[in-house]
Amino acid sequence: MGQARRRRCEFRGGAGLKEKYRPTSPCLEEFEPKSPNQKNCEICQPFARRARNASEANAKYQAAPKKFARRAQQYRRKRADAAGRQFRRVGSVQKCGYRDKRGRRGEGCEIKYKLRSSSQKYCDRCQLRADAERARDYRDKHPEKEKARSTARWKTVRERLAKIKGGELIPVRPIEEGTRMNIRLAARLLRQGLNPYRMTDELYPPSSAFSGLSKREKAADRAKRFDRTKKFLRYHRDRIELEMAAAVTPPPDLSTEIHSLP
Repeated sequence: MGQARRRRCEFRGGAGLKEKYRPTSPCLEEFEPKSPNQKNCEICQPFARRARNASEANAKYQAAPKKFARRAQQYRRKRADAAGRQFRRVGSVQKCGYRDKRGRRGEGCEIKYKLRSSSQKYCDRCQLRADAERARDYRDKHPEKEKARSTARWKTVRERLAKIKGGELIPVRPIEEGTRMNIRLAARLLRQGLNPYRMTDELYPPSSAFSGLSKREKAADRAKRFDRTKKFLRYHRDRIELEMAAAVTPPPDLSTEIHSLP
């Protein structure tokens, strides 16, 4: 009787999703439900709920991005008022607050910059200089930690060099299946002569709520997806070129080699 009531897990371990939505233990495949509405096994159930909530939240945000951006801005303003800090609106023009130890601006400072996050204090050029100074101060303050970190780093380099000289293969991080499919798709679209803007809808198709957006919101969504396409093509340029070369290169003709054998 219990075997007849057993169901098959619909989540199946979260195949194709990000790692945070996949359970560490293997899926049970089949389970005996404890309620009529249970669709996933006990291992997959909390991860399936987390993935469903994230999908619903993302769909709500894509349907009304301005509404949620305005709400987030109100929350930031309330937190700033409660902490007694000055509220700075994201997108506003601010003055660069970087000064060196002598109280002077950095070389090449932009003086004013467009605020991209509430924690940003410096322009792009001065931010690099401030990060370098902070890292240098940390190394000077903790020389023993820096020495241990440098020793461990060069130990890893020496081990990899030894493996290369010994002819051993070094394992690399595998590429996700979705990224591999996009690489193949981008190589095929480039062979067909499509430019990055025209292949945006192929690599990153619009969501189901795209048709309900206004004209301005559609343009903003398309610009965001086009920016993702450009970054993807630039980051995976070598792999895309290899995929294109593999598709163009004809397979070797083995018949001539067979006939040439003595």
